[in-house]
Formats: sequence, structure tokens, C-alpha cells
Amino acid sequence: MEESTIKEEDKIYPTKETAATSGTATGAESKQQPATDTKKQTPQSHHIMKSLKRFCTNFFVEFARIIFFWLPTDELKGHALLVLHGCLGFIMFISFFLFPPRHIVRFLILVIGFCVIFSQVLFNGCVITKAEHILTGKKNTLFDYAIELFDIEPSNKVRMFTTFATFVPSMGVLFAAFLSDFWWTRTAYLIV
Repeated sequence: MEESTIKEEDKIYPTKETAATSGTATGAESKQQPATDTKKQTPQSHHIMKSLKRFCTNFFVEFARIIFFWLPTDELKGHALLVLHGCLGFIMFISFFLFPPRHIVRFLILVIGFCVIFSQVLFNGCVITKAEHILTGKKNTLFDYAIELFDIEPSNKVRMFTTFATFVPSMGVLFAAFLSDFWWTRTAYLIV
């Protein structure tokens, strides 16, 4: 059985003449090729999501500028938005339990909460937090102050973990309470 081996001198490397005829480029010619050939095209859905994220972020920036009109600088408006952002979760959680069982407002609060979780995943973070970054010029988030109390260096992973570790269980409690509105009334009728 014969082995076919290729010696180094038998290998054919493209020269300028062979590259012109075979369609491959060498050396300086390959450097002159436009970058669009090798650039990866992004799908249109990516551009749509980026535009939607930019629209939502700009909406909250302008919203903060309108409702905090008495504050002189954008940095102060960003800090005010940070405080309002922190209070929104507590306000929604408490107001859920202020309404009687099977009330439409309880359902709406639950839907808003699930939309917030969905937008966190969809936009890779909170658009209100991004608006705070634009207004303040800093990358501090709502949870950074709490994270620093535990001597942990804030990073994107820690922020995302903290967000989901607080928000998802809170939404679980609200969802369980909403389901129990219907379950307990059926059980009470069966007992009586």
C-alpha cells in the first residue's frame, strides 16, 4: 500500500497570477477587500428591539424631565427618578392587597408585574434604570446602594441576580394571592 504524502515544495500557494484567475486574493489585495464581505449582518429584529428599547428609554427620560420640572439639573432629575423607581415596586405590592379579592385592579397589577419581568429579559435590563443612567451620567442602579452595604462589588451579574431575587419572589406572592382569591371561595362553598 502506497502512502501519498505531499512535500512542502509540491504545495501550491496562490500567487498574484493564480489569484486573479482563481478568484482568491493574496497579501495586499486581501487587505483591500471591503469590510462588508466579512462583516456579520444583524437581523432586522435586532434593530427593531434596539429601536424599541431606545424609544422606551427616551420616553422615561422625557417623563422625568416633565414630572420633575422644578429640579434645575438632569442629574437631580435622574436621582428623583431613582427614588420614584424604588418606590413603585412597594406601591404596587401594597396596593395589590388594598383591593378586595377578585378586583380588576389586582389583575392589572399582576399583568403590569409580568410585563416588567418580560421587559427585563427582552431589553436586557430595566429601561427606567437606563433612563436614570442617561440623566445622572453615572452607572449606579437602585440596588447598588444595598449591594455595597454587604461589601460586594456591584457588577452586571450581581445586579441582575439581585433584581430577579427580589422581584420574582414578590411576583410569586402576588400570583399566589391572586390564585387563592378563586381557590378559597370554591373551597369555602364546598365546606359550607
